[in-house]
Amino acid sequence: MSHVNVQLLKKVVYQCIQMVLQPNLLLRLMYHKLLSIHI
Repeated sequence: MSHVNVQLLKKVVYQCIQMVLQPNLLLRLMYHKLLSIHI
């Protein structure tokens, strides 16, 4: 695996952990993304 793939994998793993541990934070992020799309 290249360095870029390793970094991407770490990012995905980190995001999955955040989704499991902090579902409320995920909902807030999704909500803000929806707001930014509509604006």
